[in-house]
Amino acid sequence: MGYMKVIGDTINQGQYLITGEGGKMTRGIRCLAICSWGYIRNKELLINKDSKGFNHASYKTSTIVRPHEPVSLNGDHTHFLLVDNGMRGTPTGAAELRAKLEERIADPGVGGLGIPVILLILEGGLGVIVDVLHSLRRGIPVVVIRGTGRAADIIAFAQCEVAKRSRQQPQFRSATRKRLKQMLEEAYNKSHRGTQEELHSYVDKLEECMEFVDLINVFDLNSEQELDAVILNALMKESGITEDSLLPMEPLQLALMWDRLDMAEKIFSGRHDWPPGCLDDMLTETLLSNKVDFFNLLVLNVVFLKDYLNVRRLRLLYNLASSARSSLRRAMERLGMATDSTTIHLRHVDRLLTHILRRHEMELYDRDDPRPTHRDPKLDEMQFQEPWDELFLWAVLNCRQLLARHVWTRTSSPVTFAVIATAIYRHYYDSTSSDNNHMRDMFEAHFVEFKKLSVELIHVCYERNSLQAVSLAERRQERLGDMSVTLLAMFADNRAFLATPCSYESITQTWMGAIRKASSSVICLAIFCPLLVWTRAVRFLPLGDSGGELGPFQKLLAFYKAPFTKLIGNAISYAAFLVLYTYMILFDFRFEMQLTEKIVIFWIFTMCLDVLRQITTYPSETLQGKLADWIASIWNKFDFLTLLLALLAFCLRMFTITFPYGRIAYSLNTCILYIRAFRFYHIVFKLGPKLVILYRMIDEVFNFMLLLVVFILGYGVAAQALLYPVRPFYLYVFKDIFMVPYWQMYGELQLETTEAPESEVCYDSSNSGQICEDITHYAQVVPPMLAIFLLIGNVMLLNLLIAVFTNVFEKVRENSTEIWKYEMFRLVKEYEEKPGLAPPLIILELIWVAAKKTWKVCCRRRKENLKLYLQRHLANLAVFERECMAYFLQREKEARSNQTDEKLARIEERLASMAMQGENDLERLI
Repeated sequence: MGYMKVIGDTINQGQYLITGEGGKMTRGIRCLAICSWGYIRNKELLINKDSKGFNHASYKTSTIVRPHEPVSLNGDHTHFLLVDNGMRGTPTGAAELRAKLEERIADPGVGGLGIPVILLILEGGLGVIVDVLHSLRRGIPVVVIRGTGRAADIIAFAQCEVAKRSRQQPQFRSATRKRLKQMLEEAYNKSHRGTQEELHSYVDKLEECMEFVDLINVFDLNSEQELDAVILNALMKESGITEDSLLPMEPLQLALMWDRLDMAEKIFSGRHDWPPGCLDDMLTETLLSNKVDFFNLLVLNVVFLKDYLNVRRLRLLYNLASSARSSLRRAMERLGMATDSTTIHLRHVDRLLTHILRRHEMELYDRDDPRPTHRDPKLDEMQFQEPWDELFLWAVLNCRQLLARHVWTRTSSPVTFAVIATAIYRHYYDSTSSDNNHMRDMFEAHFVEFKKLSVELIHVCYERNSLQAVSLAERRQERLGDMSVTLLAMFADNRAFLATPCSYESITQTWMGAIRKASSSVICLAIFCPLLVWTRAVRFLPLGDSGGELGPFQKLLAFYKAPFTKLIGNAISYAAFLVLYTYMILFDFRFEMQLTEKIVIFWIFTMCLDVLRQITTYPSETLQGKLADWIASIWNKFDFLTLLLALLAFCLRMFTITFPYGRIAYSLNTCILYIRAFRFYHIVFKLGPKLVILYRMIDEVFNFMLLLVVFILGYGVAAQALLYPVRPFYLYVFKDIFMVPYWQMYGELQLETTEAPESEVCYDSSNSGQICEDITHYAQVVPPMLAIFLLIGNVMLLNLLIAVFTNVFEKVRENSTEIWKYEMFRLVKEYEEKPGLAPPLIILELIWVAAKKTWKVCCRRRKENLKLYLQRHLANLAVFERECMAYFLQREKEARSNQTDEKLARIEERLASMAMQGENDLERLI
């Protein structure tokens, strides 16, 4: 048994099951044992008595090992190869066959498997020396673990003695032979049944083993050397590879398989002339196995990533990395693009990124068409301008977080790609079912990590140069369809990024536009009196020609284009609309349409046009995506409901029969219109987060009602059945069932409803004549039922709702600043895109914009190309971002170093404290 049992136990602990062909379950780790038939205990149980069929043997293993007696098979092995050489009671015959089998397995030629094989010696009896000799004859390298005793120590001693001399003379000296005989006697005198001469004959076998001393490697248990490094060195020596070899591909492959970075570094330290592309497959393997250190080593030493990553190889990486149930495949399936058997093309990836990021423009992705008739044969070998960017997206989409974290530092815009990663992981998180906690937790952790990186990096940029950092946040990314990183952060729900000082300064600058200083009251007056714009009450930034002051017309245009001015104008307009709407519904709503109602309808029509304009401004390329982004806002939901009710009210009021219902629809719309005014409260820090609390509680109220309605119906039906046992069906019974208990829960007890309306009810029966029931007996049950209902409804459920509301309040309060800045950004973006005129005058500007766009499409001959003017500025921003990234990485390295120093200092303090305590205890004992 010995160490074979230890290995078997280890394999059993790591064993797993896989589903093979036909649904058959098999063990994933295969462990083959080669045994001597004559040395197996109870071997007769393994004999097949039916030569025509398979033998399902029932064999009982045992851990008992007695000297010179057959031993039991180890049950932790999956397969057994039984060798019968005719001998019984002795473990011979298997060694030579094992050596032949190992030779064939290691043979890379025809008939072999090319799998490296090594013989590991851990302690062992005399048979081990024979096994070593057979393996060495077949060229199988041997690793001996010195310090484990018996055969291992004897072989290690012999190897050490021979290694001291020339390797061309494997013969032992007389002193060595004498010492070896002594060691054999000490190790095997008690267990060896033969003569002393037979025991000493093993010295000759050891001497023959030393003829292959180059294949013998010794590992000392007491050394600091690692066993896997010794094994890897042994395989390298067996392959005939040295540091001066031309191309050590095989040992490099072994170092990758064994995850031995130090061995790979040793190989690259040699002088090797690596031809281009020779390690491309190995780099692919490191990417697929998520071995970041090996990937970095290959890229730093041999592989040029721009030559490596072409369209064909990136497509291959996507297909090799995405399993049938990977997150990438599932995301594509939800968009109807790919199934388990579909080959992923870059156009599929482009559509997915467009769906997640709202815009994604990459020509090579779009040209990689899955349709054979549309494929470009030259496309496969085309290279990417920024290969690190494509590799980062591949790593994030396939959830290879360690690799993504490493590649992120080399991307063209680390700030942007960190936010892109948060958008992808947020999409994965939202798309995963709530019962899959493991995957959701993983996506959340990845999202938080890149959110933290984006925040820390933009902080570094802002500390070094605030103006350039704000430019980074506002920079329009060509790949994202000219979206800014702050807008992408909004879609990614990366609120921490929008709450940074850099992003907030960008929001503030956009909010005021070209206005440098002006009070809210002055802006309100200037909206109605434009002459105030040219006074000192309103000051502008020097954004004129050559950095000078703005001209009179430029000031007027800049004033009315500022989002803050637009918001105040829209707030005044909306307040006027509410006054007019209130007057109409209270005093001037008749069947014959009055002037007030006509103005209100026209006003609502212009609001509808503004909503349609707002939907078109969202960056998504598809109408479905634009609608999804628009309806995601709670305030846009109110807008939709307002317009829907207004349309319904207008249709109903046109006919005499439905006119009353039109009045009801108009009245209900009043509630929503007034609630919609809360949107303007977001500009106030103290009110903005409270609005978030308000509409987050709406979801909790709906959940509460689902619980409450069960108790209401249960009590209501039971009470009505007892109080009115005999009555015909009528629709308003549902009012009695639901509304009475509902109001009772709020304190309107209406105790008279719990009393019986009659003392007795009689009805005819076909068998027993007239039957009468005393309702007063039934009515006695209703008050206790009401008490229990109120206990559950008032005490338990309402307190549960209060607890839920408190939890929502605490969560929002903890992140109130972050939430307010996020909502402010949404508000700023909304009003940045709005026309300068508020409804109903907005229709004039919409007509002007439509005419202007028509002229640009039909009549304009030359289009302005501002990119030429921005190239130098964008290049400077890219250099600035790289410098900040280098500083960020340096700061991270210093922080890790400080953490290590702190840990060492704490350990030293504890050791000093323990030593002092030990000295005190010793003094007390003395």
